[in-house]
Order: sequence, then structure tokens, then C-alpha cells
Amino acid sequence: MVLIPILQLLLKYHMKKFFKIVLYIVGIYSAYVLISGDYPLFVKKALHITTNDDVPDSDSTSNAIPPDYSKILKLKQSCCGDSDTSKFYFTSTEFFKLRNPISFFVYKKKYTLQIYKISSDCKQPLDKYIIEKYINVKKTMNLCYTMFDKDNIVYLYKASLPLKVSKVYLTLDGKDNRTITKNDSVVYYYSMLNNFSIQYQLNVAHDIFGETGIHDGFADKKKDSFFSSPKPDYQPFEMLFLKRNNSLYLLMMAANKKDIPYSPGTLYNLVK
Repeated sequence: MVLIPILQLLLKYHMKKFFKIVLYIVGIYSAYVLISGDYPLFVKKALHITTNDDVPDSDSTSNAIPPDYSKILKLKQSCCGDSDTSKFYFTSTEFFKLRNPISFFVYKKKYTLQIYKISSDCKQPLDKYIIEKYINVKKTMNLCYTMFDKDNIVYLYKASLPLKVSKVYLTLDGKDNRTITKNDSVVYYYSMLNNFSIQYQLNVAHDIFGETGIHDGFADKKKDSFFSSPKPDYQPFEMLFLKRNNSLYLLMMAANKKDIPYSPGTLYNLVK
């Protein structure tokens, strides 16, 4: 019977120690939240806090090409449509409330190209403006993205107001990575792509992310399990940053299938 009071004392001591540890962890997390502003969803709802990342963008599909986009590409009036004989034709444009439109094109029925204006205020030379790293990264979690599934590559655009562009921080992961051109007005890459990401400031959410593979809603058919990392599924891919009239454009093109022959320089030949 003497053992019972001793066990009660030990339990009481350990419970006090446990609660102290819990309070310590809660205190550290609370300090992080106050400093970073990264409030949990239930706190945002309770205090009616909203941020740009909580406001999902909406989009609409159109058959119109933004005028400045059409001036960049070697399009002819007759090639814009569904003509089977056209080598290079426009398919659609996605318009958004919070970001610039994204236009899609098809070349030789084998390659898909997209163009997007990142900024209208790019005064620096591009070779100083764009900073690339050839590393593998994971997409930012717990954010809403607009997804485009093209050519076995999934492109994600953050569904909230893009940050002001101070620099472009690019990561590119794949095989046979090449910087084809890098000067004051053109920065041009080729890769057998695994994934890429684009940010405009360090240590913030990705504004644009792309990853190869076959995706099906929230599940990823490349994964061994729901929580495992995707297996690389390398895909021929070109990315071109173009500066025109102090505007910065992003062009990306990939083959419909990874076994389709793809020569570096194909995308550049479609630019005026």
C-alpha cells in the first residue's frame, strides 16, 4: 500500500514536467506566429485575419491573345485557330483577376508553348535579374494553386496576388541542364526536366512551380504511396525569359511526350 502514494507523487511530478514542456513549445510557436504573421487557419477565422494567400484567384478562358504576346511570337493571321495544317497556332488564354494572363499555343502538334508576363517594370539587365540554381525542390505546401496539366508536366501558378518582383529566383532540376543564352535581354534554358520553381523573393512561397509526371487530382500516380516523394520522369523542356520594353515575359515549351525528338533552340526559333 505504501507504493501507491509513491507512484502518485511520481506521476504528479512527471505531469508537471510534461506540462512545462508543452507550455514551452506553445510559447515558442506563438512567438514565431506573431513575428512571421503565419497564423493558423482557425486563428485567422476567429480574428477575421486575411492575407493575399487566403484570397483565391479566379480565371476565365478566352480565345483572345493579349496584343503584346502576339508581338513576341512568329504567328501569322492564318495560323490562329484549329487548322490541322497550321504548324504553330494559338489555342487559348486564361485570364485572371490577380495576375497577368497565360496564353497557350501548339507547335507541329507535338509541342505546347505557354507565355506569361511576369512584370511590367523590369529595368535591370536580365543576366543580373535572374538567379538560377540547379537543385531539386518541393512545391510550397498549404497554398492554393491554379493547375495546368500539359504534356506530362503539371504547372502550378499561385492563386493569389503575386509579390512585387525584385529578382527572379529560379530552381531547375533535371538531366542535361543547359544555360543556352544569358544576356541583358534574354535568358534561355534547356533541360530534361524533373521540376522547376520561380520565386521573386527568397524564403517565400513559390509563385510558379512545375513538375513532370502524370497527376490525377490530389493523388499522384508517380508516387509509391500518397506520402512518398514523386519519382523523376524526365521531360524535354525549354524556358525562356525575355525582356521587351521593360516588361519581363516567361515562355515555356515542352514536347507532348518525352520520346518525341526535341532540339534545344526550338523555342527560340518561334520568337521574333
